[in-house]
Amino acid sequence: MGESNGGYGSFLASEAFAGHGLQEMCRQTATTTLDLSELETVEHAATIGGKLVSVRLPSLLVNEIDFTVSIPVLKVHAMTTVSLSMKNLWGCYPTDLRLLEHKELDRKLTLISRLMKARFGVVDALYGLDGHGPMEGDARLLGKFIASNDLVILDIACARMMGFNPKKVLHLRNILEFTEGSRKLPTFESNEDLSSYEWNFRLSRNVIDSLSFACFHSDLLAKVVFDSPFTTPIYSLLGRKPRRKLA
Repeated sequence: MGESNGGYGSFLASEAFAGHGLQEMCRQTATTTLDLSELETVEHAATIGGKLVSVRLPSLLVNEIDFTVSIPVLKVHAMTTVSLSMKNLWGCYPTDLRLLEHKELDRKLTLISRLMKARFGVVDALYGLDGHGPMEGDARLLGKFIASNDLVILDIACARMMGFNPKKVLHLRNILEFTEGSRKLPTFESNEDLSSYEWNFRLSRNVIDSLSFACFHSDLLAKVVFDSPFTTPIYSLLGRKPRRKLA
């Protein structure tokens, strides 16, 4: 059961393990917690969708794991509309400053899923996060777990159930093209009629989200805002303080 530190110093993986009682769960199930931020990493590069991208991943995940199961919580996300099984893989990139490398996120997620052999996904929809994710929002009791042997299909299905058009979710639309060669939504089999689920999730963005959106698509701008001598003054103008202690 692996996790890395939260982006921008929001939490340590070790704190998350302790807070969720994962050590005891792993003891009962004869499994092991892996703090991905403490493991040796190796850079991998490949051409995805006609562009060369690179990611750093723990060598253990790439070389010693037979397959990966992505287990996200169902939630909205201010930058990507939804955060589900594919977006969840971004947490396997073990750097506290992942937010400096969001450009070409769809291509990087495609590469990560290949390298980690991400074959299965289980979305925890016991509660969903509505309104304003991924860190804040309204918890909604849904009482569901949604699983698939295809992460892209799983995310398309969940986005529909949440009330979003998957074709308008940029990273899903692009990942579908990178993996399937087409943006046409594929057909798939389900043990339930998913059209009966109308959860009507909503995404509310604020002014800061609009500014952050520009950083999300420009690594240079993200560097200036989040990791430069200008960071503290920029945050001060917005009435905030940086999450991580800057050296």
